[in-house]
This record gives sequence, C-alpha cells and structure tokens, in this order.
Amino acid sequence: MWTALGLICFFVVLVALVGVVVGLIIGIARKRWDVLVWSGVICGIAFVLFIIAVAMDDAFNDSESERISEIPPSSAVSNQPADTPVPTSPLVTSPTPTPEPTSTPAATSTPEPIKLSATDLVQAYEDNEVAAKSKYEGETALITGEVSSITEAGSKYDVKLRPNAPLSWSVVVCKVNREYEASILPLKSGQITTVLGIIKGKGISDIVVESCMVQP
Repeated sequence: MWTALGLICFFVVLVALVGVVVGLIIGIARKRWDVLVWSGVICGIAFVLFIIAVAMDDAFNDSESERISEIPPSSAVSNQPADTPVPTSPLVTSPTPTPEPTSTPAATSTPEPIKLSATDLVQAYEDNEVAAKSKYEGETALITGEVSSITEAGSKYDVKLRPNAPLSWSVVVCKVNREYEASILPLKSGQITTVLGIIKGKGISDIVVESCMVQP
C-alpha cells in the first residue's frame, strides 16, 4: 500500500523523468550539452527519490503487518458491540377481583309500645269503636290500670283491669299465658299494675289484649 509520501515521491520522479526526456530531446536537437548534464543530474535525483519511496513503502507495510499481528484476539472481540440485552416485558398479573360488598340486612327496630291507661283504652272504644280499632288493634301496648280480678280461663289466665269510669261496664281483659304464671302471683285485686300485650279488639263488651305479661 502506497503512503502519501511514497505517492508524492512517485509523482516527483515521474515529473522529473518527463523533464529529463524533454531535456534530452532539447539538448540533442540543439546540441546544448549543459542541458544534457542537468538532465542527467535530475534523472539521477529522480532515481534516488524513487528508490527511497519504494523503501519507505516496504517499511510501512512491514510495520503495519507487525502491528496487526500483535493485537490480541480478545481486543478484536472487545471492539465488537456487545449483545444488546433483549428487554423483558414485566410480568403482567391479572388484577385481583374486588369482592363486592355484601349487603347487610338492616336491623329491624322494634317499635316502642304504646303507653295508655285502661280508662283511656275503654273510653276510646266507647267513644268511636271504628276509630279505636284503626288506631289500636294489632299494636303492642303498655296498659296501666287497677286489677279487678285474676281468674283462670282454660289454658290461660285473665287479669282484668277496670277503668276509672263508674258508668262503664267494659273492662280490659289481659290474657296471660301459663309460662308467665309467676308474674301474676303477686297481684291482688285493687292493685295498680301495668301489663304488656297486643291489643286484639273488643269482644262482646270487654277489650281483649293477648300475649300479656305483667310488668314488675
């Protein structure tokens, strides 16, 4: 491979040879011996430069070959680009299903029992039985009154509360189940007591209250 200096020397030698040839032609044609002398000198100089260029080119080729042979294989490999790691996609996990909230049944609040006296209940039915039925029947009530009698009536006990109305013939009959027998044992006629029960309505003449329990 020719170096830059070698190429320059080659072109210089080429130009010098052309000049020598031209000088020889001119010197011989015109018999100018001085031109022939100078042409010979230039030819010699050109020949020397040509030899130097060839020698330098050989030396450059030798040094280049030695430099390449001294490069270790690992260096040649290291110059190669490293394998580009393949990007790995992140692990996609399916979202955990959110459990739907379970609807909690609303707590049914027990309505407060109606509080009234035996006199008020009897008076309501005597004043307007239809209105009393619409207002009280099926309602849980705490009824307070004076005990008129305590009797056994089949599988139940009747605790009768009389109203504070001398002209009234109706009473409130409280039906007490036998399981609540202990609650009626302390009762006496003429005693004021309170009974919890469900108003069923008016019988022949009395107002009946079922599922009763005497309050302490």
